[in-house]
Amino acid sequence: MTTDADRRTEGVEGVLDAITDTVASARSVPMSASVLVNRAELLELVDQVREVLPGQLAEADTVLASADAQRAGARAEADAIVSGARAEAQRTVADALAEAEHTVADAQQDAERTVSDAHAQAEATLADARARADEMVLAQQVVIDADEHAARIVRKAEGEATRLRREADDYCERTLADLEIDLGNALTQVQAGRTRLAGRLGE
Repeated sequence: MTTDADRRTEGVEGVLDAITDTVASARSVPMSASVLVNRAELLELVDQVREVLPGQLAEADTVLASADAQRAGARAEADAIVSGARAEAQRTVADALAEAEHTVADAQQDAERTVSDAHAQAEATLADARARADEMVLAQQVVIDADEHAARIVRKAEGEATRLRREADDYCERTLADLEIDLGNALTQVQAGRTRLAGRLGE
């Protein structure tokens, strides 16, 4: 004979299976689609559902709360990683730009100083040539030679200034290329962090 202890099942799904088995195995009513079931037995199963359901709902709420907490923690960790990478990238960009601007400013000053010195030297050469030309019979030729010499000095100075500017531009290009590599490494770290977090969320 089946007792209440024998009929008690585990969980809502088990109780529902028991109800299904009870109905499926019940004796059919002749000339009808109805069946005869034991009222007390069926009511006992319903009572078991009422007993088990609140506990399982509470357990489900606990699981959901834990999942939400883990998701919030993962999101906070991801935000911290992204924020740190963004701050590091901004510092790297700022440092690289500051260094590039300083280099360009130094090169510009050197170029201007070189051109200024060349002009001063050219003017001194012309002044000296004119002074000597006044004392020489071939004053015109002396002035022409002095002008040509001064022009060569200016061209040389301008070429040196152009070279300094080009070197400064090359240095800035290399600095920005290094910056691009650093930013790529930072992005790789962020992507690796996101992959680790995605792996945790998938567990």
